[in-house]
Amino acid sequence: MTSLVKFHLSIQDEQASDVELQKALYAVAAELEKQSAQVASVPSPTLSSDFVAMGGDIVSLLNVEINPDTLKAFGRWLYERLLGTSTKVKFEYEGIVFEFEGRSNRDRQSAMQDFEQFIAKIEAAKRS
Repeated sequence: MTSLVKFHLSIQDEQASDVELQKALYAVAAELEKQSAQVASVPSPTLSSDFVAMGGDIVSLLNVEINPDTLKAFGRWLYERLLGTSTKVKFEYEGIVFEFEGRSNRDRQSAMQDFEQFIAKIEAAKRS
């Protein structure tokens, strides 16, 4: 059986309302569930301080487990849709870790290259 990739996805925006953040969270969760991911939301009071936005407490967080074969497609989907939001994500698969935190397009472009290397490492681990 293939191990699932586990990650946490936080959506933060000090200018967004709670309703707007929840809509964004539901859109991401729906896309993940379409790809057969296991998705659980984490209530704000249980969040670690690492996921609290500076200057505010408007935070949305998902814990996700997804098949490595569909992770690449989700990464591209996420890259295209979270422009303009602060994004912090950590992907982990059998000891292989990818972490990203940023807001700008430049941050995301650089992270996408690192993410593709992360996927290549997962594929190599699956072959061995």
